[in-house]
Order: sequence, then structure tokens, then C-alpha cells
Amino acid sequence: MKMDAMDLMILFVNFHHYNRNMLINRSLSFIICHGYSTASSIADVTNTIIGQKIFNAIDMPIDSNAQDISHKLYKFISQHQKRQYDKIVILIDMGSLKAVAQSLRNLLDVTVCMINNVSTGIALEVGLQIKNHTFQPAEIKRLCNQVRCEFMELEGARKQDTILFVSENENDGTDQILALFKKSMPYDTNVEISSCDIRVMTDPQQWEDIQSRHNILFISGLNTTCCKDAPFIPIEKIISKEALEKIKILLKPVMETSMIDEFQSNLAKYCSLENIMESITFLDPNKLFELVQDSVQNLELNLEQEWVYISMSVV
Repeated sequence: MKMDAMDLMILFVNFHHYNRNMLINRSLSFIICHGYSTASSIADVTNTIIGQKIFNAIDMPIDSNAQDISHKLYKFISQHQKRQYDKIVILIDMGSLKAVAQSLRNLLDVTVCMINNVSTGIALEVGLQIKNHTFQPAEIKRLCNQVRCEFMELEGARKQDTILFVSENENDGTDQILALFKKSMPYDTNVEISSCDIRVMTDPQQWEDIQSRHNILFISGLNTTCCKDAPFIPIEKIISKEALEKIKILLKPVMETSMIDEFQSNLAKYCSLENIMESITFLDPNKLFELVQDSVQNLELNLEQEWVYISMSVV
């Protein structure tokens, strides 16, 4: 269909009428970043949120310098952009703006606005101003002055270092040994000494709750089958001092050597035969007999004497 002069005039008037409020974007904008797809990712997110393609992305090799950036930018403008622009807006990730500007000075004859340390947030602010035709250098300077980094340090939820004594009933004597342990522990230690009913350990949910709040260094008790997910030291080995070296190894990650030595010295003193006799009700008689026998033999060696034992029976 051919159009005469009148048709063309009517078409022109219609275009002018329906597009009289349309503003032509006279800014050409770029995001330039080092890396495989850093610039592309920021530009894609920004353009998607704004709802219009504002930024072109240029991904640069990590070893690119200011001159490389300038030449690639100039090549892009020369090959793909035919329109005339009032200004070119460049957001770059790092590098000297002065060095890039100096390289561009002899290549472009339009105003160039550059911002470094680009982020998605900055790109959105600048992109919205370009879209709304409110881009002003003074406003961008204010934006740059307001941008700052915030620092926050979050410490992981530290579990309480704990020595756990497991009891089967109220009269098994575990509380007495626990009390000796607490008495032996240096005052300035952060190690907690707690008791736990064996029924709690056999309940998966309750045991999981304990583990979520406590870093269990080791477990002690009379029942060797109660051990779960932590080293187990029988109470009789604590009393006989056989377990002192193992306890030292287990405490080493959470206590200083001097504190461990103080603890072991106190434990050896408080776990004397006299103190243990006060808790005799819970001990296995065979274990107690072995303990008494060892104590007597040590006494003989220290006194360099040999004693005669008389067996007595009660009628």
C-alpha cells in the first residue's frame, strides 16, 4: 500500500500526539567487572528488577588493566551503538578511576561518569535514576558518600564443656564421686560437672537435647553399657587413680596444663581411702577389697616393712 503526502502527515501527527511524553534515554550505561560472569550477573539482576535494559555487561579477565578496559569499552561502543549519547555511565568493580578516565579521554568525545566498587545496590540506585531521567552527577556523588560497609561478627553457639556422671538410682553413690570431682576442679575453670539419669541417656530425644547444649568431655558411672558418643571412664578407675592419665588427655583441649595438674593433685587427695570409705555403700565389695589391698601394699613399700595378715572370722 502506497502512502501519499497527506497519509504521511497524519501518521506523523499521530506519532507525535501519542508519544509526546516519551523521553529518549540519552545515557549509555555499562557494568564492568573482573571475572567470568560477575558483570553479567549484576547487570542481569539490576535490569530484571528495574524492568528495562539499562546496563550492558562487560566481563574482563582477572589480569586486565585500565587500558584493556578502555579499549574493550571503546570497541563495544563503536561496533554496537549507532545513536548519539549525552553521557556514558560506567560502573566498575575495582581499579583506579583516574587510570581508566585517562585512557578514555582520547577515545570518547562525550561526558563519562564513572563509579567504582560497584554492587547490585549501587547499580539499582543508578539504574533507576537513568530510567527516570533524573541522573545527576551531584546526586551520584551524594550516593557514593553515603555508601559504606558494615561489619558484624557472629560467634558460633559454643557448647558447655561438661563431664557427665551417670547414675542408675539415688543410692548408687555417683553423687558422692561427682562432689569430689567438683571439689577437685580449680575455681576458674569453665568445665561443668553434671549428673544425668541413665533413663535420659536411653531416650534419644532427651539425649540429643543434652548433646546440643553440651560438649561432653567424658562420661563416668558404674554401668559401662551407658556410654554414648563420648569416652567412658568407670568410677572405680577414678578411685584407683588408674584413669588419671586418660583424664588428663581428655581435659587437655579445654584446660591449661597447670590447671589439669592442680585438678589431678586435688583429685588424688580427695579420692583417698578415707574419703572413699564414706561412700562405701555403692562400691562393689571386690573392687573395694582390691583398692584396700593396693593401698596397704603401697604403704608397706613406703615404710619398707612387711606385715603379717591374720584372718579373723566372726562367730
